[in-house]
Amino acid sequence: MEVLISVIIPFYSNIKWLKEAVDSVLNQTYQNFEIIVINDGSKENDEDFIKKYSDFIKYHKTENAGPAAARNKGIKLANGEYIAFLDSDDIWKTNKLKIQLDYMLLESLIWSHTAYELFTDHDNKTYKTIDVNHFKGDVFIPCLISSPIATPCVMVKTEFLRENPTIQFAENMRYGQDGFMWLNIARHKKLGVINESLTKVRMRGGNAALRARVYLQVKAQMWSYIKSKKEHDKRLQNLPLFIKSAYKLSYFNNRILLFLENKNCLNAGVGEFISKILYTPTFILLKLKSQNTY
Repeated sequence: MEVLISVIIPFYSNIKWLKEAVDSVLNQTYQNFEIIVINDGSKENDEDFIKKYSDFIKYHKTENAGPAAARNKGIKLANGEYIAFLDSDDIWKTNKLKIQLDYMLLESLIWSHTAYELFTDHDNKTYKTIDVNHFKGDVFIPCLISSPIATPCVMVKTEFLRENPTIQFAENMRYGQDGFMWLNIARHKKLGVINESLTKVRMRGGNAALRARVYLQVKAQMWSYIKSKKEHDKRLQNLPLFIKSAYKLSYFNNRILLFLENKNCLNAGVGEFISKILYTPTFILLKLKSQNTY
Protein backbone atom coordinates (compact mmCIF):
# COMPACT_ATOMS: atom_id res chain seq x y z
CA MET A 1 0.00 0.00 0.00
CA GLU A 2 1.38 3.42 -0.97
CA VAL A 3 2.32 5.90 1.73
CA LEU A 4 -0.05 8.87 2.12
CA ILE A 5 1.57 12.33 2.00
CA SER A 6 -0.18 15.38 3.45
CA VAL A 7 0.57 18.54 1.48
CA ILE A 8 0.01 21.70 3.52
CA ILE A 9 -0.51 25.03 1.70
CA PRO A 10 -1.17 28.26 3.66
CA PHE A 11 -2.90 30.96 1.62
CA TYR A 12 -3.48 34.67 2.10
CA SER A 13 -3.12 36.53 -1.20
CA ASN A 14 -3.10 36.05 -4.99
CA ILE A 15 -5.45 33.18 -5.67
CA LYS A 16 -4.04 32.85 -9.20
CA TRP A 17 -0.75 31.70 -7.70
CA LEU A 18 -2.60 29.36 -5.34
CA LYS A 19 -4.18 27.66 -8.36
CA GLU A 20 -0.73 27.17 -9.89
CA ALA A 21 0.57 25.70 -6.63
CA VAL A 22 -2.34 23.26 -6.31
CA ASP A 23 -2.05 22.27 -9.98
CA SER A 24 1.63 21.45 -9.43
CA VAL A 25 0.57 18.99 -6.71
CA LEU A 26 -2.24 17.47 -8.75
CA ASN A 27 0.23 16.90 -11.60
CA GLN A 28 2.66 14.91 -9.47
CA THR A 29 3.77 11.50 -10.70
CA TYR A 30 3.16 10.24 -7.14
CA GLN A 31 -0.58 10.47 -6.56
CA ASN A 32 -1.28 9.21 -3.03
CA PHE A 33 -1.59 12.56 -1.27
CA GLU A 34 -4.09 14.85 0.40
CA ILE A 35 -3.94 18.61 -0.15
CA ILE A 36 -4.78 20.75 2.87
CA VAL A 37 -5.23 24.43 2.03
CA ILE A 38 -5.49 26.78 5.01
CA ASN A 39 -7.07 30.11 4.05
CA ASP A 40 -5.46 32.50 6.54
CA GLY A 41 -8.25 35.08 6.60
CA SER A 42 -7.86 36.08 2.95
CA LYS A 43 -10.27 38.72 1.65
CA GLU A 44 -10.05 37.49 -1.94
CA ASN A 45 -13.03 35.95 -3.70
CA ASP A 46 -12.45 32.20 -3.59
CA GLU A 47 -15.78 30.95 -4.98
CA ASP A 48 -14.41 29.93 -8.38
CA PHE A 49 -11.38 28.31 -6.75
CA ILE A 50 -13.54 26.23 -4.40
CA LYS A 51 -15.86 25.26 -7.24
CA LYS A 52 -12.94 24.03 -9.36
CA TYR A 53 -10.85 22.30 -6.68
CA SER A 54 -13.30 21.19 -3.98
CA ASP A 55 -13.09 17.54 -5.06
CA PHE A 56 -9.30 17.53 -4.84
CA ILE A 57 -8.46 19.49 -1.68
CA LYS A 58 -9.44 19.96 1.94
CA TYR A 59 -10.13 23.67 2.38
CA HIS A 60 -10.21 25.38 5.79
CA LYS A 61 -10.84 29.06 6.49
CA THR A 62 -9.40 30.67 9.62
CA GLU A 63 -8.99 34.14 11.09
CA ASN A 64 -5.80 35.80 9.91
CA ALA A 65 -2.98 34.68 12.20
CA GLY A 66 -0.05 34.38 9.81
CA PRO A 67 1.54 31.52 7.84
CA ALA A 68 3.04 29.86 10.93
CA ALA A 69 -0.39 29.38 12.53
CA ALA A 70 -1.81 28.19 9.20
CA ARG A 71 0.91 25.57 8.81
CA ASN A 72 0.51 24.43 12.42
CA LYS A 73 -3.21 23.97 11.85
CA GLY A 74 -2.45 21.99 8.72
CA ILE A 75 -0.13 19.72 10.71
CA LYS A 76 -2.93 19.00 13.20
CA LEU A 77 -5.31 18.12 10.37
CA ALA A 78 -2.83 15.94 8.46
CA ASN A 79 -3.62 12.25 7.99
CA GLY A 80 -0.51 11.35 6.01
CA GLU A 81 2.53 9.46 7.20
CA TYR A 82 4.66 12.29 5.79
CA ILE A 83 4.02 16.02 5.54
CA ALA A 84 5.27 18.19 2.68
CA PHE A 85 5.01 21.97 2.83
CA LEU A 86 4.24 24.15 -0.17
CA ASP A 87 3.73 27.93 -0.15
CA SER A 88 0.82 29.23 -2.21
CA ASP A 89 3.11 31.23 -4.53
CA ASP A 90 5.55 28.40 -5.27
CA ILE A 91 5.49 25.42 -7.63
CA TRP A 92 6.66 21.80 -7.49
CA LYS A 93 8.14 19.93 -10.41
CA THR A 94 6.14 16.85 -11.34
CA ASN A 95 8.47 14.26 -9.77
CA LYS A 96 9.10 16.10 -6.49
CA LEU A 97 7.03 13.94 -4.17
CA LYS A 98 8.13 10.62 -5.65
CA ILE A 99 11.85 11.37 -5.60
CA GLN A 100 11.76 12.77 -2.07
CA LEU A 101 9.58 10.04 -0.60
CA ASP A 102 11.63 7.26 -2.20
CA TYR A 103 14.79 8.82 -0.81
CA MET A 104 13.38 9.19 2.71
CA LEU A 105 12.10 5.63 2.79
CA LEU A 106 15.40 4.28 1.50
CA GLU A 107 17.46 6.20 4.06
CA SER A 108 14.91 5.94 6.94
CA LEU A 109 14.92 9.71 7.37
CA ILE A 110 12.76 11.86 9.62
CA TRP A 111 13.14 14.94 7.41
CA SER A 112 14.78 16.05 4.19
CA HIS A 113 14.99 18.95 1.77
CA THR A 114 15.89 19.53 -1.87
CA ALA A 115 17.62 22.05 -4.08
CA TYR A 116 15.39 24.70 -5.67
CA GLU A 117 15.17 27.37 -8.33
CA LEU A 118 14.37 31.05 -7.89
CA PHE A 119 12.14 32.59 -10.51
CA THR A 120 10.33 35.86 -11.12
CA ASP A 121 6.67 36.02 -12.00
CA HIS A 122 6.90 38.44 -14.92
CA ASP A 123 8.81 36.07 -17.21
CA ASN A 124 8.66 32.72 -15.33
CA LYS A 125 12.37 32.24 -15.98
CA THR A 126 14.80 30.71 -13.52
CA TYR A 127 17.59 33.12 -12.66
CA LYS A 128 19.32 31.10 -9.94
CA THR A 129 19.48 27.52 -8.66
CA ILE A 130 20.27 27.06 -4.97
CA ASP A 131 22.76 24.27 -4.33
CA VAL A 132 22.09 22.62 -0.95
CA ASN A 133 24.29 19.54 -1.20
CA HIS A 134 26.49 20.76 1.68
CA PHE A 135 23.53 21.21 4.02
CA LYS A 136 22.88 17.75 5.45
CA GLY A 137 23.45 15.58 8.50
CA ASP A 138 23.72 17.38 11.82
CA VAL A 139 22.81 20.92 10.77
CA PHE A 140 21.97 22.34 14.20
CA ILE A 141 24.91 24.76 14.33
CA PRO A 142 24.81 25.49 10.56
CA CYS A 143 21.11 26.44 10.97
CA LEU A 144 22.24 29.18 13.35
CA ILE A 145 24.88 30.43 10.91
CA SER A 146 23.16 30.45 7.51
CA SER A 147 20.43 28.09 6.38
CA PRO A 148 19.50 27.52 2.71
CA ILE A 149 16.44 25.43 3.59
CA ALA A 150 13.34 26.59 1.71
CA THR A 151 9.99 25.62 3.24
CA PRO A 152 8.47 24.22 -0.02
CA CYS A 153 11.43 21.83 -0.25
CA VAL A 154 10.91 20.17 3.14
CA MET A 155 9.27 16.81 3.86
CA VAL A 156 9.00 15.53 7.44
CA LYS A 157 7.65 12.39 9.04
CA THR A 158 4.33 13.15 10.73
CA GLU A 159 4.94 10.77 13.63
CA PHE A 160 7.95 12.82 14.75
CA LEU A 161 5.87 16.01 14.93
CA ARG A 162 3.07 14.21 16.77
CA GLU A 163 5.56 12.90 19.33
CA ASN A 164 7.10 16.38 19.74
CA PRO A 165 4.16 18.81 19.76
CA THR A 166 6.32 21.72 20.96
CA ILE A 167 8.23 21.56 17.67
CA GLN A 168 6.16 23.78 15.41
CA PHE A 169 6.29 26.97 13.39
CA ALA A 170 6.78 30.01 15.66
CA GLU A 171 3.47 31.86 15.63
CA ASN A 172 4.88 34.77 17.67
CA MET A 173 7.51 35.56 15.02
CA ARG A 174 6.50 37.77 12.11
CA TYR A 175 9.56 36.62 10.15
CA GLY A 176 11.78 33.56 10.42
CA GLN A 177 9.07 31.18 11.63
CA ASP A 178 10.28 28.45 9.31
CA GLY A 179 13.93 28.84 10.31
CA PHE A 180 12.86 28.44 13.93
CA MET A 181 11.07 25.20 12.99
CA TRP A 182 14.07 23.74 11.15
CA LEU A 183 16.40 24.62 14.03
CA ASN A 184 14.19 22.75 16.46
CA ILE A 185 14.02 19.65 14.29
CA ALA A 186 17.78 19.84 13.76
CA ARG A 187 18.30 19.71 17.53
CA HIS A 188 16.99 16.13 17.40
CA LYS A 189 17.39 14.65 13.93
CA LYS A 190 19.85 14.62 11.04
CA LEU A 191 18.74 16.20 7.78
CA GLY A 192 18.71 14.41 4.44
CA VAL A 193 19.34 16.26 1.20
CA ILE A 194 18.49 15.77 -2.47
CA ASN A 195 20.68 18.09 -4.49
CA GLU A 196 18.27 18.15 -7.40
CA SER A 197 16.06 21.14 -8.06
CA LEU A 198 12.50 19.94 -7.52
CA THR A 199 10.84 23.21 -6.50
CA LYS A 200 10.45 26.66 -8.05
CA VAL A 201 10.39 29.47 -5.48
CA ARG A 202 8.82 32.72 -6.64
CA MET A 203 10.73 35.91 -5.87
CA ARG A 204 8.67 39.02 -5.30
CA GLY A 205 9.69 42.66 -5.00
CA GLY A 206 10.64 43.91 -1.54
CA ASN A 207 11.34 40.45 -0.21
CA ALA A 208 11.33 40.88 3.59
CA ALA A 209 14.02 38.28 4.11
CA LEU A 210 16.53 40.57 2.39
CA ARG A 211 16.14 43.45 4.87
CA ALA A 212 18.72 44.07 7.60
CA ARG A 213 15.97 45.15 10.02
CA VAL A 214 14.36 41.75 9.64
CA TYR A 215 17.65 39.91 10.19
CA LEU A 216 18.20 41.78 13.45
CA GLN A 217 14.67 41.12 14.64
CA VAL A 218 14.79 37.40 13.87
CA LYS A 219 18.15 36.86 15.54
CA ALA A 220 17.01 38.87 18.57
CA GLN A 221 13.97 36.64 18.94
CA MET A 222 16.15 33.55 18.51
CA TRP A 223 18.48 34.77 21.27
CA SER A 224 15.47 35.18 23.60
CA TYR A 225 14.47 31.62 22.76
CA ILE A 226 17.99 30.29 23.36
CA LYS A 227 18.15 31.99 26.77
CA SER A 228 14.77 30.61 27.79
CA LYS A 229 15.59 27.02 26.78
CA LYS A 230 19.30 26.56 27.40
CA GLU A 231 18.91 25.58 31.06
CA HIS A 232 17.29 22.33 29.95
CA ASP A 233 19.15 21.76 26.68
CA LYS A 234 22.84 20.87 26.55
CA ARG A 235 23.11 21.72 22.86
CA LEU A 236 21.99 25.27 23.59
CA GLN A 237 24.26 25.48 26.62
CA ASN A 238 27.30 24.48 24.56
CA LEU A 239 26.86 26.81 21.61
CA PRO A 240 30.14 28.12 20.13
CA LEU A 241 31.20 31.53 21.40
CA PHE A 242 30.84 33.17 17.98
CA ILE A 243 27.18 32.06 17.81
CA LYS A 244 26.43 33.45 21.26
CA SER A 245 28.24 36.69 20.45
CA ALA A 246 26.48 37.20 17.11
CA TYR A 247 23.00 36.55 18.47
CA LYS A 248 23.52 38.48 21.68
CA LEU A 249 24.79 41.47 19.70
CA SER A 250 21.73 41.32 17.45
CA TYR A 251 19.51 41.19 20.52
CA PHE A 252 20.96 44.39 22.01
CA ASN A 253 21.05 46.19 18.65
CA ASN A 254 17.42 45.27 18.11
CA ARG A 255 16.54 46.79 21.49
CA ILE A 256 18.25 50.02 20.47
CA LEU A 257 16.19 50.16 17.28
CA LEU A 258 12.97 49.34 19.12
CA PHE A 259 13.65 52.20 21.53
CA LEU A 260 14.20 54.65 18.68
CA GLU A 261 11.16 53.37 16.79
CA ASN A 262 8.95 53.72 19.87
CA LYS A 263 10.16 57.30 20.25
CA ASN A 264 9.23 57.92 16.58
CA CYS A 265 12.83 58.91 15.88
CA LEU A 266 13.11 56.82 12.71
CA ASN A 267 11.31 56.54 9.43
CA ALA A 268 11.51 53.28 7.47
CA GLY A 269 14.43 54.37 5.29
CA VAL A 270 16.56 55.68 8.15
CA GLY A 271 15.70 52.63 10.25
CA GLU A 272 16.87 50.27 7.52
CA PHE A 273 20.08 52.26 7.03
CA ILE A 274 20.91 52.10 10.75
CA SER A 275 19.95 48.40 10.78
CA LYS A 276 22.52 47.71 8.05
CA ILE A 277 25.22 49.42 10.09
CA LEU A 278 24.28 47.58 13.28
CA TYR A 279 23.94 44.22 11.56
CA THR A 280 27.25 44.40 9.67
CA PRO A 281 29.47 42.96 12.49
CA THR A 282 27.10 40.02 12.94
CA PHE A 283 26.88 39.46 9.18
CA ILE A 284 30.67 39.43 8.78
CA LEU A 285 31.16 37.08 11.72
CA LEU A 286 28.58 34.57 10.52
CA LYS A 287 29.69 34.86 6.89
CA LEU A 288 33.30 34.03 7.79
CA LYS A 289 32.17 31.09 9.91
CA SER A 290 29.84 29.79 7.19
CA GLN A 291 32.77 29.69 4.75
CA ASN A 292 34.84 27.75 7.28
CA THR A 293 31.94 25.41 8.07
CA TYR A 294 31.26 24.44 4.43
